[in-house]
Amino acid sequence: MNLQQLGLWFTLQQPYILDGQFFSLFLQLKYMRVPVSTIATLIKFPKLNGEKYKARLDESYGCN
Repeated sequence: MNLQQLGLWFTLQQPYILDGQFFSLFLQLKYMRVPVSTIATLIKFPKLNGEKYKARLDESYGCN
């Protein structure tokens, strides 16, 4: 699955992803070495978008 397909999948799944499921998916993507900025672009939660969103991920998981 390439990043474009992954982005489409997230767009389709987005209404159904709960916070816990989201963080599980985030960790899977980090394991696949997808950059946090790319993940933030793929997963567009309105309240967690952009830099604030990235900062929250950095705080939660100590990622750069």
